[in-house]
Amino acid sequence: MITFRRNGLRVAESYYEPAMDGPVKADIHRMTTSTPVASLQGRERPGHCLVIDLKQSEEALFAGMNETTRQMVKKAMKDEMTCTCDVTCTPAVIGAFCDYYDDFAATKGLEKIFRQRLFLLTEKQRLAITNIAFNDGIMLAWHAYLRTPERAVLLYSASHFRQLKDDPRSKAIMRANRFLHWNDMVAFRDLGLTVYDMGGLDATGKTEETKKIAQFKMAFGGSVAPVYSYTVPLSLAGTVACKVLAMMGANY
Repeated sequence: MITFRRNGLRVAESYYEPAMDGPVKADIHRMTTSTPVASLQGRERPGHCLVIDLKQSEEALFAGMNETTRQMVKKAMKDEMTCTCDVTCTPAVIGAFCDYYDDFAATKGLEKIFRQRLFLLTEKQRLAITNIAFNDGIMLAWHAYLRTPERAVLLYSASHFRQLKDDPRSKAIMRANRFLHWNDMVAFRDLGLTVYDMGGLDATGKTEETKKIAQFKMAFGGSVAPVYSYTVPLSLAGTVACKVLAMMGANY
């Protein structure tokens, strides 16, 4: 669990962790779990994620991807690109990732990354950051993962492929993100993790954009699994904040 102050409130966050033994000292407790919390029945926000079993052999993992993805990964193996998986996550690495992500977010109309979360996760040895770059140093994509003893959960993904549309290596660029996912799977498997979690998945096709993202993720194999999130107020200030957020249709 990590805790931080944001907008005047103390927030606790826990991810795929067992129930707390004692009281949580915060105004709001945000939880993500793979099974419902019985004591919070009716307060969950159910969703879905795409999970891949890393207990399989590397050959089985590769065979589990669809044909298009397998072919793109095979071709990418011959491209002059290098993938890196970093589980130490120094401040310099986190800063480089966040700068890249914020530039990406600006092109997508997304919020800038909340950097303190990443620094707190790395203090708990719960963060992994990966990237892929051409061998000449041009960065193509970054991923940031929550890391538990069993699973790697994709938190953030950023790429600037559109900004490199005039690069003569355009076909290799289009393969880069898939190749990075494949390398991430293998790296986490080698670290002893058993679940590769590609994060939230739109299982019902709410929008064309989220439907395309779901199709991209499902091309790597695996299965759709339920995920439950909770935002629990633990103080008067937290209760007021949660009510305001609910009226705005937002989350903390």
